[in-house]
Parts: sequence; structure tokens; C-alpha cells
Amino acid sequence: MKRKKLILISVILILCLMTSCSNINSTGEDKEAEKSQGGISLPCEDEFIVDVKVDKGKLMLSTMSVAEDFSTSTATIWESADEGVHWKKAFEEQFVSDEAGEIYINAVIHFVGQGGILQICQWPKENAKAEYSKIYYSNDLENGFMEEVKSDYDMKNLGSTYFLSEDNLYGWDIMSSELLCLDLKKGTVQKTQFDDVDMLLDVVFDGSSAYITYLSKEYAYTGMKYNVLAQRAEDAPVFEAMIKEFGKGGYNMVTGVRFYPCVKEDKEIYRYVCPDGVFEFDDSGSKKISASVPWGKNEEVDFEKAEVISDEKLLVYYTGSNGKNSYMRIDEIDLEKSES
Repeated sequence: MKRKKLILISVILILCLMTSCSNINSTGEDKEAEKSQGGISLPCEDEFIVDVKVDKGKLMLSTMSVAEDFSTSTATIWESADEGVHWKKAFEEQFVSDEAGEIYINAVIHFVGQGGILQICQWPKENAKAEYSKIYYSNDLENGFMEEVKSDYDMKNLGSTYFLSEDNLYGWDIMSSELLCLDLKKGTVQKTQFDDVDMLLDVVFDGSSAYITYLSKEYAYTGMKYNVLAQRAEDAPVFEAMIKEFGKGGYNMVTGVRFYPCVKEDKEIYRYVCPDGVFEFDDSGSKKISASVPWGKNEEVDFEKAEVISDEKLLVYYTGSNGKNSYMRIDEIDLEKSES
């Protein structure tokens, strides 16, 4: 079990660093291999997709690119009103390393509500671990990013899922497995630790509700719903049952499945994406709601993001390998109309 835990920690660190503070081993050849194959056309094939969002009928992408010597990094937000046929830049800024050739830099943007979080990391070329990280935030992306968040907290440990409420940023610490509340004005940090949690695997925010997947002290995959504003756990028996089923199914709990709450008439319902398709899970169990999916069962697929377009359509961003090439891809998945 200890070996299994170490492997999980390594996977989480690698994934969080890929989307926030590293991605430093990508070469020009690697980027060429990551080009989208099918799916929604991407605005720039040699940029790494950081985040995806559907907002008021618009598809939004956050992308990151770096110079060959990693001395500069460019963070860009793209918008499309016609499902990727045409794209326009809504935001773009280039950031320069403190010491070109010796210090590498990486800048990424994560969508949070109507705003976003801009994270800038730098590290020496001899060490793949980020030395330090700066955070900027915006409640409204149209107004750009505000001043840097000043805090004694080590920003490079901040996980890549957030909830923004007034002047507070909620997230999780990938090293200590604690929930965080960061005061964006004062820079103070409030930490919440859970007695039964051995290691947090993922946190999905739906408003003030944090849906937490974790490894318990008994090394069992477990789920918990926690209200970050009220600072209390809430009853979510269906969510807890779903996470247990994921564990029994042998899913990679970090990248092998993506879920989201789907509240209907006060019923506790969830939908999730996995290698077998898209499923709905309620108090009676799971049922498949996708007729077909574009990825093959034998492909190595990591699900990065699932965004709701409508009750009958889901946007999925995933990366994978078909045995010859690796790729980044965004697809719209048609779903059966729910009878719930």
C-alpha cells in the first residue's frame, strides 16, 4: 500500500506541474506529436491546452507556449462562437525569465467563474521542480489580471482547481492534502485538514461545494462533499457510493475519470467520463448515456476536463496515445436525454 501511495503522489505532482509549473521537457518534436487529430479544430496546434470552458455559447481555451530555450512563456485565452470554426484572441501576454538560459519560465491561466487565475513559475534548468510561483487573479477576464497575490504561502503547491468568492480563493494543497482559503487582499491562508484523509486525489468545485476524492487512512478510495463557505461536510451518499464504485472498477482516480454534479429536482445525480464512455450515476447506480465516443478502448487516454454544453451535449478535453502518436483533443459528445 505504501508503494501504491507513493505512485499516486508522483502522478498527482506530475499532472499538477504539467498544468501549472513545469511542462519543461517538451521539445519541438513532442509538440508536433501533440497536435489535435480530429475533434474540434484548435486555434494553434503548437500550444499546450491548459484549461477549457463553455460560457454563454462561447468555447474558451487557455493555452500556453514556451520559447525553445524556455526564456519566455506566453499565456493566451482564445474564444470561438462557432464551435472552433473561427477563433479570436481575448487575452495574450508574454512573460520573460529572470535569467535567460539559466532560469526557465512557465505561465498558465485557469478559468475560475467569470474570472481566472494566472500562475507564473520559474526554476533553474538543472532542476525540474519549480523554485517559486506568482499568482495573479481576475474576477472578470475582460478587465485583465489584477495585482499579484502577496502571501507567505508557497504558491507552487496550489492545486489547479479553484473557487473564487469575493476576495477569497479556495483550492487545495497538493503536498499537505489540505483545503485552502487564501485571502486575496491580505494574503492570509486558512487551512482545513480532514482526519480520515491520507491523501487528496482530486477536488471538483461546484460553486461553494467541494467534491473531494481522497485516499483514506485505510487506503480506500472515498468521496466527501464539503461546503467551503459554511466550513462543514454535507450529506452526499450518492457521491460517496460513486467514488467507491470507481475504486472497485480500477479507474485511475487522477486522470482516468472526470465527473460533475448534475442536480435535477433536488436529486443527487452525477455524470462521469471514462474510457468506456459517459455515464450517469444516481441512487440506483450507473447507466451509460453516450451512444459512442471518439476514443478507443485500447487507447491510453487521460481526461483533463468535462464541460457541460447542455443536458444532451458534453464537451470533453482529453489527451492520449494511439500507440504511434500522442495527441490533445476536444470533442463534443452527444448524450441521451435524461429521464431523471
